[in-house]
Amino acid sequence: FLHGGFAHLLFNLFALYVLGPPLERSIGGVRFAACYLISGLASSAGVVVLTLMGLVHVAQLVGASGCIMGIVGAWAGFLLRHRHAPHAKQRLGNVLMIVAIQTAFDLSTPQVSMAAHLCGLIAGFFLGLILAPRAVAGSMTPADTD
Repeated sequence: FLHGGFAHLLFNLFALYVLGPPLERSIGGVRFAACYLISGLASSAGVVVLTLMGLVHVAQLVGASGCIMGIVGAWAGFLLRHRHAPHAKQRLGNVLMIVAIQTAFDLSTPQVSMAAHLCGLIAGFFLGLILAPRAVAGSMTPADTD
């Protein structure tokens, strides 16, 4: 994916480095890859639809932020599905903090596509609900997924 500069690339890579591996361990590599790619496609498609509806201005978009926000959304969906697991509520609070910080950044930075971020987040949330493995009977940990 193209990025708007080295800092943009570095921030996305750092977010993926922090958020990606634990989610991949939780849902499996294939599901993680599907979540990442589908979130990116949904983010782009959502921006196109919103542009055609006249709700956002036509702009060139670069970066993997829609995919990254999809991972954030997938975490939220996963944690909501496993809300009774140890520390799930605390982790969900952390995810909501990430969303709040990203939203504040989007609102204060004119060249950032909040629409792309929100579309990726929403797609990831539903994917997280769908792709989250069920808990193993008698356990609070997800079942093996790969």
